[in-house]
Amino acid sequence: MRLRHRGLRVSALSLPIAVSLAMGCASMKVPTFEVKEVDAYAIRTEQDGLILAVQPTFEPSEIDRTFRTNLLDKGVLPILLVAENHNPSRAFILQPDAIEIASADTRARASEPRPTVSSSTQGEVMMGAGVLISLPLLIAGIKMVSDSEVIQHNLADKAFYSTTLANGQRARGFLYFRVPKDASPGSRYEVVVDARDAMTGEVVRLNVPFEYRR
Repeated sequence: MRLRHRGLRVSALSLPIAVSLAMGCASMKVPTFEVKEVDAYAIRTEQDGLILAVQPTFEPSEIDRTFRTNLLDKGVLPILLVAENHNPSRAFILQPDAIEIASADTRARASEPRPTVSSSTQGEVMMGAGVLISLPLLIAGIKMVSDSEVIQHNLADKAFYSTTLANGQRARGFLYFRVPKDASPGSRYEVVVDARDAMTGEVVRLNVPFEYRR
């Protein structure tokens, strides 16, 4: 089965920033990063034919090579999310505001699907265990550093955007996780994704656990 590199990407919050940066930084060389088929990743899960894999990036040299800055020094862990739809009859909608990072140690999360995030969160999705920081806030935090335009462009280019996956389609992008101050090596977290059936609206929840290693 042939898989497309990405699904349809739409984000009302992040798209204007991405377009603006792309226009202003058209001549910039954006570092690429290799994306494998989802089965090639060690940390993955599957439900109803939707397969998700995550790959947290803990190596500072790799982060610097990908984003032109060490996000870990800023308390941000980049997590690659790869999704593939192998369901022959269902399409799934994945949205950043329906993704959270939860503490797997405390299991401090609701079992019901989460409500839509309102503007009162100011762009950050609170998880109890930590924060998935939105692209606009992350970019705002690095505006004063050297080479900030290149860094902003890299962050926007590589972020995970809203996507609808039909059968045989793949989406990928980074989530930016603001690590809790009390996180220690061995702390366990879960990427929790509420995928929505494009036809029925039914929510399919997938949990992908990972261990904090820094």
